[in-house]
Amino acid sequence: MEIKVHGKHNPVPDSLERYAVDKFSRLTKYLSTIDIIDVEIYEEGKHKDGDHVVEVLVSTPGPLFRTTIRRSDHKECIDLALDRLTRQLTDYKDKHSGKPHHPEQAKAAKMALAQEAVMGADTDETEPSD
Repeated sequence: MEIKVHGKHNPVPDSLERYAVDKFSRLTKYLSTIDIIDVEIYEEGKHKDGDHVVEVLVSTPGPLFRTTIRRSDHKECIDLALDRLTRQLTDYKDKHSGKPHHPEQAKAAKMALAQEAVMGADTDETEPSD
């Protein structure tokens, strides 16, 4: 996995780059097939107190995951982007793992398996023996 951190018009300070790399490297525990994480950090607006923006693109062999966060501080943007991407990746993994999505579906699936097990046990006992 490769993490690219860059600015739009200005270079990113080393401390902020290390912070972003440290935070976004955690995403591999949610989805191991991540190829590239592209992080773009910049300020929007003409004034120094303009909005700080972090745009993150997570590239996988399947879908792309993207988020944009605007706040008053770059580190806050990075933290919120990490939270949002974590949710996106876990939702994707849950949806495509073959597990039921909703608690009701999970409960129904367990009940069906239990009934199959009981029915299978009943049919084995009722067979005539020779």
